[in-house]
Amino acid sequence: MAGKNSQTLNFDSESSGDESNNSGIETQPAKRRRILDWHYVKSYCTKQEAEEFIKSDNQWVYKGRYHTSDAEVLNYVCRSVDSCSSKCHVMWLLLDNTSVILEKTTDKHDHVSIPKTGIEAATKSEIKKLLNSGVTQPKLILRSLMGLDVKVPTKTQLTTF
Repeated sequence: MAGKNSQTLNFDSESSGDESNNSGIETQPAKRRRILDWHYVKSYCTKQEAEEFIKSDNQWVYKGRYHTSDAEVLNYVCRSVDSCSSKCHVMWLLLDNTSVILEKTTDKHDHVSIPKTGIEAATKSEIKKLLNSGVTQPKLILRSLMGLDVKVPTKTQLTTF
């Protein structure tokens, strides 16, 4: 087989319906799949330890899993954008069940950071302190937050908190 080709239909307004079906088809070469360079990060004793490390890193999201003849591979992609070049996977070697390998691509994150939404962590902790001290009305919480050196949330954000 020479290679994969994808087909694109080309419709002209001047062509009649009596012409053959193949006259409007142009062939384009299929897009080549990008080969990623992986490097070893760390080895773990159990799969749970590797997954805990990835969760604590807080920049990866589970994408899928596949099996090879000698390993089970768990794929993780960037939390911000799926199409980011930076990827991570956990290889659980089935031949010796005692080793789990964590690998990442050598590519850096190639996307623009998405701004965080919602209430900031420092503001949340101050709101929790106020709630624990007995202040429950949103207007009183907003007034006391204005006196502190934190970003004040909107009233809607505060009521849904």
